[in-house]
Amino acid sequence: MSASWWQVVVAVAAGAILSLLVARFAGRRWHPPKRLDWILVSDERIPTAKLASAPAAAGELKVLWAGKELRDPRLVTVRIQNTGKQGISVEDFDNRPIRATSVNGQFLSATILKARSPALADEAASWENRQLSGAQTAEFSPVLFNERDWIEVQFLLEGGGPLSLSVRFTGQTDDMRQVRAELEVKALWAELPAATRSRLVLGGAVAVIIALVLATGPPWWFKSLSSQPSASIAALQGGCKSFDVYAQNRWAPVGAEVRAQPNVLSAGIESFAPNEIISVNGWVNGRAPYPTNVAPFNSGVWYHLTDGAGWVSFAGTRAVPTTFDPTGQASGGPPAPTLPRCKGAVQ
Repeated sequence: MSASWWQVVVAVAAGAILSLLVARFAGRRWHPPKRLDWILVSDERIPTAKLASAPAAAGELKVLWAGKELRDPRLVTVRIQNTGKQGISVEDFDNRPIRATSVNGQFLSATILKARSPALADEAASWENRQLSGAQTAEFSPVLFNERDWIEVQFLLEGGGPLSLSVRFTGQTDDMRQVRAELEVKALWAELPAATRSRLVLGGAVAVIIALVLATGPPWWFKSLSSQPSASIAALQGGCKSFDVYAQNRWAPVGAEVRAQPNVLSAGIESFAPNEIISVNGWVNGRAPYPTNVAPFNSGVWYHLTDGAGWVSFAGTRAVPTTFDPTGQASGGPPAPTLPRCKGAVQ
């Protein structure tokens, strides 16, 4: 393909992309969407069984609610979020409730975990005070959802199938739907100031132009540029067969940061999202990142990532997925295992 043809193809592709962006932008300006969606944060069943390793009298694990024993208790956390470009007023709902349904399940309670603003959490406080009847459907009074507003609510249920949410309001663009991780990315983008978003878009455009210029290879002067050396990642000597732990979602700050060395002063490389699975193949003793935490989460143990990409702290991991505790007063949850055979040394 000649250079002239290559230039024509690039120009046509760039024009098509620009036209689509302009059309999308104009459509959102003239007809801004009005939507309320939800994301499933977690769905955890609380185990109720006999513990095989305990004596018969002490091995019975029960969960009671209002004096009633629960056979299949569940904690389901969802985030309800305004994903449109308009605010949704209480009047827009026209006395129609936000409805949560779990087929064959029984709703027992609702707890507001957090919200985008304290005012929004206060408005939704009535959800916690509502006496749920144990039916498979629970209804909640609507509140004002400004653009990008969100509420995280945790339901206690007895049994039941997957959760679903629905609502109707005036000017609704689409039915309420369950969205996944992309909602978090959109929410973070929407939270950025307009000037910052403009700079990022401009930077992206410049990056595309540079990529097109360099499509046939780097210029002659590129090799003379020196790059910064990457952080030296410590290796593990010893260890064991890889096993899984989870990035903690119990206390703030949630997630688990990856560091180059098993030391809190070491350079941070990346991080795992809350409750994300982390594959590790051993551990060593190092400097405790949170020495004032309650035991055992004040430990100085560090886990080595199986792929050799770095280290995560004991305090940043758990043995199972956990739910967020906004008060910071609850127990830390099941700690990640530190099997003696998996202990190694920094190489």
